[in-house]
Amino acid sequence: MRSWTKHVTEQLRVGTFDHDNIISNRNELKERLAPYYRVNESLLRAELQKSFVQLQPDSAVINFINTTPKRDMLRSAACYVAKWFYSKTDSLGLFGFGRMHVLSTNTTRHLLQRCNVEPVDGKYGNLLDIGAGCGTVTDCLAPLFNHVITTETSHYMANSLRERGYECVETLDPCTSEIITKTKFNVITLFNVLDRCSHPISLLKTCKRIMTQHDGGCLLILAVVFPFRPYVEDGIDNVDPEEKIILGKNLPWEMSVNLFAEKVLGKIGFKVLTVSKSPYVSEGDYEKDFYCITDAVFVVEVKKD
Repeated sequence: MRSWTKHVTEQLRVGTFDHDNIISNRNELKERLAPYYRVNESLLRAELQKSFVQLQPDSAVINFINTTPKRDMLRSAACYVAKWFYSKTDSLGLFGFGRMHVLSTNTTRHLLQRCNVEPVDGKYGNLLDIGAGCGTVTDCLAPLFNHVITTETSHYMANSLRERGYECVETLDPCTSEIITKTKFNVITLFNVLDRCSHPISLLKTCKRIMTQHDGGCLLILAVVFPFRPYVEDGIDNVDPEEKIILGKNLPWEMSVNLFAEKVLGKIGFKVLTVSKSPYVSEGDYEKDFYCITDAVFVVEVKKD
């Protein structure tokens, strides 16, 4: 039974690519993405206005949308049935879904340069990518670093990361891993995890702890979806997180950024070096070319005493 199930899921994971569905007009696609980068800087707090870095749609996000296989009806139906027995994330991982794009390699390099971080031989040292998903986001980060360690709570997503060649620690708390506590990291990435974990404040404090070990000098690149609507996958159910981040409802993106920077990052002891607006893009299906929501991307360091 297990071998049959494995065979079926492997066949369904292959996916399809509709070459006729490519959005050939790159300028048209850039126009569709433009609102996800647009910011009213006057609504940002004064210190965040100074830290703001305007991003633009680049070839990486265009290529992701145009070259990522779309979810076909058969695999989508199989994934839907799997959600009766598995969490949403595990179901996506089981059938090879979950491809995402947040930051391109060039955009990440640009943000690090804005923070006056100098590479050595073109590399920025060691990366810890927390909640790395299936690995497509990590693929954009990895070329910038000498060594990458990822973490995941989903076994199926962890398998996907290993298939891509990444070392993956399956854990809720990175500080429980000896390999993580013994490694000096130069950058930690935490992309779109805080709204899907039960203890987001504790996770940020864990990141701070890792950043200050081995003489510090580590940066955190943090992507958060606004509006902030958290829930936690508990098997096939969704439940409220145990730790609450309350930012208010129906706020403009800029006001959410202000509140998050002050009431969350500032209180934990982080200093915002840069803040940007960027789309969080996921693979399309038989209904849409792609799906997109809005991220706030912060690069932060631990405040100096």
